[in-house]
Amino acid sequence: MEKIYILDTNVLIQAPYAVECFEDNEVVLPMTVLEELDNLKKEEGEKGANVRKAIRILETH
Repeated sequence: MEKIYILDTNVLIQAPYAVECFEDNEVVLPMTVLEELDNLKKEEGEKGANVRKAIRILETH
């Protein structure tokens, strides 16, 4: 049975590859999450690096 997972911005900040970890299940990202990632992409340090990595991964899907 396929499940639907709705990811929060914090999940992608902590684990940029999270969208790839749900095998054959459906992953949903609310528009708010995408907007928050866009606003955080210029952050410095690990947080900004993880956000940019998550955005690159999302762009390939």
